[in-house]
Amino acid sequence: MTEHRNAERVRYALESLIEGNIEPMNCLWTDDVIFYVPGNHPFSGVYRGKEQVFGFFGRVAEETAGTFRDVIHDVLANDVHTASILQIMGERHGKRLDQQAVIVQTLNAEGKATELRLFMSDEHASNEFWA
Repeated sequence: MTEHRNAERVRYALESLIEGNIEPMNCLWTDDVIFYVPGNHPFSGVYRGKEQVFGFFGRVAEETAGTFRDVIHDVLANDVHTASILQIMGERHGKRLDQQAVIVQTLNAEGKATELRLFMSDEHASNEFWA
């Protein structure tokens, strides 16, 4: 069974982003993409537009002194949604983060993401890490 086209596109964009190349992800999102980050910490909230979303990822890298990384477990997709199952890890101020996360993307008719929602396997631990 072959992977859905949207799963292939998202997997490639994630792999590229992990390697430091943002262009495939940039092409995958609409200009007015909205990213919802859960929790009760300085990084949680709603990020609107590519500039804010990429700014969020830049802040994460900066705050973790480059230790933040993702491992892709799986990418699931259909014509309107993708779900990326990730292991996320990083260190910050003597604290360590290592947990699963899921990013669900809603796609428009052109296959571009209009909305991203992050779900953490342990939101309390995430809040502690980013506090």
